[in-house]
Amino acid sequence: MPGRNTGVMSDYDFVLVWTSKLPPASFFWRGQDGWLTCNIVKVHGAGKENSFGYVPDKDGLDARVNKGDTLEITPVRGGRFAIPSQIPAGAVNTLFFKTDQSGWLYYKTKLTQKPDIILP
Repeated sequence: MPGRNTGVMSDYDFVLVWTSKLPPASFFWRGQDGWLTCNIVKVHGAGKENSFGYVPDKDGLDARVNKGDTLEITPVRGGRFAIPSQIPAGAVNTLFFKTDQSGWLYYKTKLTQKPDIILP
């Protein structure tokens, strides 16, 4: 809504622990409705909660991602990125990622519906 200070609107948010020694170069979401680029934010579990009970780290988006960091991945609508030829056409509900030294890797997701939140 105009005039509201709100975060990125998305249908999905993913929280995961990064297990690679190499930081992620990019994340993309392949849902039922297309190929979306993703915002990546390091988070931790204390303080004022968002929908998952995590809050952004004080370093925000500028921090280097290290092995063991908790990341919140949010697909963002409006991008114009072509789907790479390496991505199978039938791969849906899948979070794709790569590092500077890897090809495309993926997490196949199991989606659960959370209740809608009515803003005042």
